[in-house]
Amino acid sequence: MALTFNPFTGKFDFTGSQSTAAIGATGATGPSGGPQGATGATGEGATGATGIGTQGSTGATGLDGATGATGAGATGATGEVGATGQQGATGLDGATGVGTQGSTGATGLVGNDGATGATGIAGNNGASGATGATGLSGLEGSTGATGLTGNVGSTGATGIQGDIGSTGATGLQGSTGATGIGASGATGATGVSGSEGATGATGVVGDVGSTGATGTAGIDGATGATGVSGIDGATGATGATGLQGDVGATGSTGATGLNGLDGATGATGLQGNAGSTGATGVGSTGATGPAGAGGALGYYGSFYDLTDQPLVSTTTEQVIAIGNTVEQNGVSIVNGDEITFANAGTYSLTFSVQITNLANSVEKATFWLKTNNVDYPDSATEIDLQPRKAAGNPNRQVLTLNFVATATAGQQVQIYWAGTSTELAVETFPAGTSPVFPAVPSIILTAVQVMNTQIGPDGATGATGATGLAGSDGATGATGATGLGTQGATGATGVTPANIVLSDITGLTGATQLTNMVQITQAGYNAIVTPDVNTLYVIVG
Repeated sequence: MALTFNPFTGKFDFTGSQSTAAIGATGATGPSGGPQGATGATGEGATGATGIGTQGSTGATGLDGATGATGAGATGATGEVGATGQQGATGLDGATGVGTQGSTGATGLVGNDGATGATGIAGNNGASGATGATGLSGLEGSTGATGLTGNVGSTGATGIQGDIGSTGATGLQGSTGATGIGASGATGATGVSGSEGATGATGVVGDVGSTGATGTAGIDGATGATGVSGIDGATGATGATGLQGDVGATGSTGATGLNGLDGATGATGLQGNAGSTGATGVGSTGATGPAGAGGALGYYGSFYDLTDQPLVSTTTEQVIAIGNTVEQNGVSIVNGDEITFANAGTYSLTFSVQITNLANSVEKATFWLKTNNVDYPDSATEIDLQPRKAAGNPNRQVLTLNFVATATAGQQVQIYWAGTSTELAVETFPAGTSPVFPAVPSIILTAVQVMNTQIGPDGATGATGATGLAGSDGATGATGATGLGTQGATGATGVTPANIVLSDITGLTGATQLTNMVQITQAGYNAIVTPDVNTLYVIVG
């Protein structure tokens, strides 16, 4: 019994014999669109006993047949697709036909696709009924009916595995035969597909038999003895290394002679008379500089502006311009509105603004500080401005504010304001003539340092008097006599070992006597930075 794949049905079929039968000619493919039969119930049966037998040797591979020429027929129009029939019950699989496979028929003309019908209205989904039996399969081609599958017998017990024999010697590999020469034959025209025959009902599968007990594994055969390895060729003898002479012992160092006694130190010469003290300088004492005043040298600035600055929008904040400087020291106006402190310190900032309201209603105005373009916390003041006195005659009020805060070097402050009417303005007025009075700025601002840590400049130092002449040096005392003492004897020269043979250069002009000879590789010699001029190097390897 064997399991084979059926390419026409797309299924695996059981066949009754392990021998390979010749395959019959394929019938022409039937027209598509036949009713599909219901699928038959799958049979169940016991698994048959596993056959025991030796596997035959693999036959030699046959020569490949010549490939036929490809047919040149035109593809026909596709035929109309017929309505799908109800699926019939699956018939029994017929026995596999025996015979040689016929040539494939020519492909039939494909008909035109029919027009797709309108999709019907989907009905309500009914309750799912019980699954019915699978309908019979539609007619298939001329494939012969597969015989009924017998019940699968129970699996027999696995026999005891015999001893594994020793592995035989591997035979010599034969030479590869020459590749055959021959022209590929022309491919035959494709035959017309036959109509598809009805699929036979699938036989009932027998119950699966119980699996037999696994037999005891046989004893592994003894492994063949490993062949004797060939004898390695003898390595050539290495030349004898020349003897290196022993280094001669260093002769003992002669005793160091005794140091001579130090001569007596000569008497110190008499100290010369001290020179007379130079006259005291006559330069006048410099005037004392004024003491640094507590606030006189602090940083400050006084500023104002003589332009009208009406409120442009009730929804946007507006910076107040400060365009004029009275005087300043370390505090200045940058970019027309930034009060900038060049030095760190604590400052008192005071400003007053002249505000006018031309609206005929009470309006609000709010003023605050920004430092480095960020609102200064809790610095805002709001004021109610009374209505105008009459058309063209605004109400005027003055707001004065003061802040004391510590600034860092380079920090800048700006004054911003906002209001509830665009008829508000920070306004300036010209100088009076009768009576005479100065102009009224729209803003007056002062910034004064209140924590002075500066020190007043020191007065100029008076000129230093001339230095007196230095006295002459006393005479130098006489140098003491040098100590006397004999030099120690020179030590004996070391003895040259007996196995050191110096090269003989007797009678050779310009020759150098060698004291050493070594055997060395080329790489080792190349690694020597400075070869010894008295050594003979014998390069090996």
